[in-house]
Amino acid sequence: MLDVIEKGGWVILTIMACSLVACAVIIERWLYYRSADSQSAKIRKLLADPAQNVEQTFAEENERQSVYGKMWTAAAAIPACECDARQNAVSDAIRSEIPALERNLYLLTTAATVAPLLGLLGTVLGMIKTFQAASMTGLGNPQMLAAGISEALYNTAGGLLVAIPCIIANNHFRNRVERLLHWNESCVGEIVRRTGV
Repeated sequence: MLDVIEKGGWVILTIMACSLVACAVIIERWLYYRSADSQSAKIRKLLADPAQNVEQTFAEENERQSVYGKMWTAAAAIPACECDARQNAVSDAIRSEIPALERNLYLLTTAATVAPLLGLLGTVLGMIKTFQAASMTGLGNPQMLAAGISEALYNTAGGLLVAIPCIIANNHFRNRVERLLHWNESCVGEIVRRTGV
């Protein structure tokens, strides 16, 4: 590791910092979405059974400030005769959760954009060192040339190694956000019906 830092220079340190931030975001979001998927499956299963009394569950969800508690409360706050208004209120409760679902994903997008650019910067700096060495000592000293070339290659590889997983993770998480929103929207009609009873 120290050898990579020594050969890559300060740019590789910046790329490593991007990778640490990206790893933290990936772990946090993965845990968050796993919990959200589990909760969504539980609520959908509960709503699918007409015999289930769901009021207690949704009261607990409201205490936890979950999206399902907010959906239930929004529907219950409007008279049963105003069906369209109730559906709109529940949909608004779902939309209010979008910032929480997308939290920190911008950091993955930023890392995926910045890391290759940092790698390119490191490549350019490495090539500058190579040409400076060549101008001072000529092409007869390969060790002087190798230092600049290795710096260029380490930084290029480092930038790509950070960017590629960030792009994959960001796309995967955005797909999970869309899936959760779709699942929540599929519960709207049943929540409106159950609160109107």
